[in-house]
Amino acid sequence: MKELRRPNSEELENLKEVVVFNSAEQEYWDDMIARRDSELAPGNHEARIGFYFNELKQTQGKFGGRVAVKRTLEYLIGHAHEWLGTYTSEGQDFGLRAEMCEKAVLWYQRADETIGFLSDYALRQAEASGMVAKFRTKAGLNDNATAWYAQRFGQLIGAVLGPGTAVQNGAIPENLKRMADATVDSVAQLYLFRDKAPEGKLN
Repeated sequence: MKELRRPNSEELENLKEVVVFNSAEQEYWDDMIARRDSELAPGNHEARIGFYFNELKQTQGKFGGRVAVKRTLEYLIGHAHEWLGTYTSEGQDFGLRAEMCEKAVLWYQRADETIGFLSDYALRQAEASGMVAKFRTKAGLNDNATAWYAQRFGQLIGAVLGPGTAVQNGAIPENLKRMADATVDSVAQLYLFRDKAPEGKLN
């Protein structure tokens, strides 16, 4: 994985033009969502993975050098894997659940690598990393890989919100979890983390 950082103020302004859909991209996106909802049963996240992956291939080069659609599709593939690991695999083999969340981590990372910076997706990657460590531990896999995912959870939180951010018992703080969850609902029009105000709060 590439080491990424938060964008500074100047980079953030430039990225706004990169991550927000233009009119052509929004038209495609609205049509894609309509096709998805008509072709797939509600809540079928396994089928959504295949659907989004096919869209990712079909849209390669469609919007020139722009990556707004690409990174959002990458995110959705990651989120579908995370959902499978968290919900539909519940009660099944913890190794399988860990595997689904590992794939989510990779796709969330890939989406941020597409723009070259950490974005709001990093919170979802942090949460997925924590779940990988949790499920691997429950599966009896107390090895270096498990330790790496546990460490990555804290590293991502620190990289985005600062090294002093409190993380208790390996769990993502509730306010950060709400921010991560909100990303799902606003996936077509994404924000990036803003610079911290002098008092340490996000603007």
